[in-house]
Amino acid sequence: MSAIKSAATVFTNARLIDGLTDQPVNGVSILVQGERIDDVKQGDISAGKDVTVVDLSGKTVVPGLIDTHIHTVMMDSECFPLFLAAGVTTARDVGGRLDLVLQNREDLNSGKKLGPRLFVCGPLLDGPGASFESPGFTIMLDRVPSVEAV
Repeated sequence: MSAIKSAATVFTNARLIDGLTDQPVNGVSILVQGERIDDVKQGDISAGKDVTVVDLSGKTVVPGLIDTHIHTVMMDSECFPLFLAAGVTTARDVGGRLDLVLQNREDLNSGKKLGPRLFVCGPLLDGPGASFESPGFTIMLDRVPSVEAV
């Protein structure tokens, strides 16, 4: 990688568990520019004068975790930052009132709410005898034409 062109942060001396190997890698440097990780490598990354350097000696870095089953409309907004505190940087909402779920995603994307990146599956679909029937929350499919319509 060439010299760093804009203000950035280089994290040095990290212990990295990346899931690509069965052993942690020591002495790793990580270059972050804006909201993106631009480079990760063992050893030093050339840092210019406008670069903030953070020494992570004694610290371990892992990729963000993904929660694949949440229902954001059943949570208070205060819950979203707790995902980040637990290392969850991405979540998948598997169903709820779609207008509210999409508003939560917009609020998270815009920074209005602090929390993980949110992927949305759509409204909750279920059938007769559903364990979670709620008007506006669940779309009940009661016959074959209903299923085909979706």
